[in-house]
Amino acid sequence: MKKSSYYEILNVTRSATKDEIRKAYMELSKKYKSSKDEESLNRIKEIRKAYEVLSVEDKRIAYDSYLDNDKYLFNLSKDKTKNIIIMILILIIIFGGSYVSSELSYYKKNCSLENVDDVSETVNTKFNNIGIEEYLSLLKGEALSLVYIGRQDCSFSQAEDVVFEELLEEYDMDINYLSLDNLDTNGIEALYSSYESFIEDGIATPTIMLVQNNEIKMFKRGYTSKDNLIDLLKENGYIA
Repeated sequence: MKKSSYYEILNVTRSATKDEIRKAYMELSKKYKSSKDEESLNRIKEIRKAYEVLSVEDKRIAYDSYLDNDKYLFNLSKDKTKNIIIMILILIIIFGGSYVSSELSYYKKNCSLENVDDVSETVNTKFNNIGIEEYLSLLKGEALSLVYIGRQDCSFSQAEDVVFEELLEEYDMDINYLSLDNLDTNGIEALYSSYESFIEDGIATPTIMLVQNNEIKMFKRGYTSKDNLIDLLKENGYIA
């Protein structure tokens, strides 16, 4: 059976604009979000995968090139290491070394979100562990709040944990930790919908946010060193 292309999954043509692709993604996500059956959950995952590729220009160019040869190598499966190698080979052929270097830099700092099948209820006792409802409440709240999004199995999150643990010893601050491991499909969808950057660029860990009054006051994606993080938090008025 022939595999559907990402364009077919989103019900758009290959000439669709970025706005048309985003509109299709939002409409399809809304359509299937209310359903709890397994088929709808799998459909949501397919829709998200398609959007994560087609919404980013360079990824879309690479994907289109391989569609022309009837190849479907560019998919975000669970085998992250294999996909990174495939992607690098594709980019070497299409873009050359400079773009490959930038993509390698990206993967040195981030763990991309993969499908969330099981809720593992992981906690970090040194932080304020929060769920999606608490995150949304902080986002709407009047107080400036720090939200740290991580995953237990992400090496970059583990390194960021150490940075935050050191900051706790030096500063009087609250670290609200939202673990992606604790979110089910509905929680992930709610997180995607909470900020346009998540919709456009996907979710990766670690991510650090300062939120207040339904606004993202500061957003930092990827591992951040202690000194740089202190500077960011001071610049945005979270610590003195």
